[in-house]
Amino acid sequence: MGLVIAHQFIGQLEDEIRDAVFGNVGSMAAFRVGPDDGEFLEKQFAPVFNQQDLINIDNRNCYVRMLIDGQTSLPFNMKTVKGKDSSDEVARTAKEYSRLTYGKDRAVVQEEINAKFRAMEEQKAPTKPAF
Repeated sequence: MGLVIAHQFIGQLEDEIRDAVFGNVGSMAAFRVGPDDGEFLEKQFAPVFNQQDLINIDNRNCYVRMLIDGQTSLPFNMKTVKGKDSSDEVARTAKEYSRLTYGKDRAVVQEEINAKFRAMEEQKAPTKPAF
């Protein structure tokens, strides 16, 4: 099973989910992290790397631990490949494509929001008792 969990902080995960994920993970890569995550991840990358290593790793580098043929490898460092430099034109094209593909006219969106609020208000309206 392949699973990518990308959070800003490990602390954002509920304890039960965090424990299940880290208790069953085979291969793992960690880029630079903060002190709290470094403290948590240190045991995943020991004895080769420690909390300070995880906090101070250079840009585009990560520490990796892999499950190979059922055996966990010693952690190692890896340098990633720098992507192509993008241009303002590429960014404009991507934004325009996204707008055309997923965007809606502002008036349509505003009407959808207003309709939801009206429906909520109608549900809240007190009903007259039937006598």
